[in-house]
Amino acid sequence: MLWLWNVSRTPQQSAETADPKTSSRRATARQNGSSGLEVRPADSGSAIQSDNLLAPSNDQTTAPNRHQVEPTEAEPADKNNQTTLDPRQFGAYEQYKDQPSALYADIKTGSGAAAKPGDEISVAYRGWLTDGTLFDENDGGEQPFSFTLGAGQVIPGWEQAIAGMQVGGERLLIIPPSVGYGPSGSGPIPPNAVLVFRVKVVGLD
Repeated sequence: MLWLWNVSRTPQQSAETADPKTSSRRATARQNGSSGLEVRPADSGSAIQSDNLLAPSNDQTTAPNRHQVEPTEAEPADKNNQTTLDPRQFGAYEQYKDQPSALYADIKTGSGAAAKPGDEISVAYRGWLTDGTLFDENDGGEQPFSFTLGAGQVIPGWEQAIAGMQVGGERLLIIPPSVGYGPSGSGPIPPNAVLVFRVKVVGLD
């Protein structure tokens, strides 16, 4: 089971480009095993149900191509992690469009020191729109993307939701437009878009 937490920081100015490296209702709670996601805003203590946001871990769907993910495709299971995201179900995250800050769910807990402002963090990531379209990634064997936490080098939602991660840790980030690209959008990101990222920390200095 994953729990999605509300990060209660004040939103900052949204970045202007589509790449995070140059910027980035309440309902009855119900456990749904590995195929569902329990959403819990940290400031209310109440759980919100979002079903089927995770595909079964035995899904054998082909890995998506950069910028060409069809909403009918799911991520293949990571060989070291059985959590498989299903972009076909990301439309459920539109309910967080008016949130003032980022939300996240820990997919896998890392080890060692927790990321804090001033640390240089190296990550592998994928970013989707809520219709399942993959708009950016570096999680295909490319060099990790590095940035300094708290230095304004990425979108505010990344600053908020990546803080506290450890090396080897993975998170699902839900970025509402208030801490993403706002009413202007950028490149393939439309105005007022909710963004979904899967982020893995591969280095921390």
